[in-house]
Amino acid sequence: NVDGDPMFTDDAIWLDSQHLAGAFGSELNHRLFRLDTSRSASTRLLKRLDILALSDIAQFRLAEPPDGNQAPGATELLRTRIDLLLWLAPNRAALVAMNSLLQRLEISFSKRLLVNAEIDVFDPPVRSLPSEAPAFLDQETAILHLKAPNGNPDWVAAFRAIFAAVERHCPATDIRPLCLTAAYIMSCSDRSDAEQALRTSDYKPPLDAGVEFNV
Repeated sequence: NVDGDPMFTDDAIWLDSQHLAGAFGSELNHRLFRLDTSRSASTRLLKRLDILALSDIAQFRLAEPPDGNQAPGATELLRTRIDLLLWLAPNRAALVAMNSLLQRLEISFSKRLLVNAEIDVFDPPVRSLPSEAPAFLDQETAILHLKAPNGNPDWVAAFRAIFAAVERHCPATDIRPLCLTAAYIMSCSDRSDAEQALRTSDYKPPLDAGVEFNV
């Protein structure tokens, strides 16, 4: 497991999302393990061993309804930068997932966000304590809730939630620098400056990605 101790495969859970694992603290450490391989290769192996991935059984939920207010300005800005944000996708699977998510996403501002992480398949179910969060992504409704009491979006928190949603496609990737780079892209008043910054940092456009997006 992640603590270096032996365990039975019946108890094992593949740690494919550090974002989810962090919500439980060390409570699941005795069951979690890492694999530094592609998701497709890992999935084939783990399917034969009948081992589940953490992202398949755990999810974040709102612990209380947010006082959500639509943020059309932030939503429109995000959509104008989708093509540049896709440069940050670690691989093609993550790229396709990011594109699908970003094209549908609507942003909502709230004064407070309270969330917890839950695993309902365990008996008894495991739930983390409710805690305040800077962002929460509802993938079913494609609404990105941001804690923005002053009406200013926290783009780092926003992209932490966005990249966490596609992290399962690139579990070996450190998404923290990607979140910072994405936030910088959003902070540039001129998109040409954002594109130049990406090129200077050796990022390249996904020319052979096989996805379509609007500029």
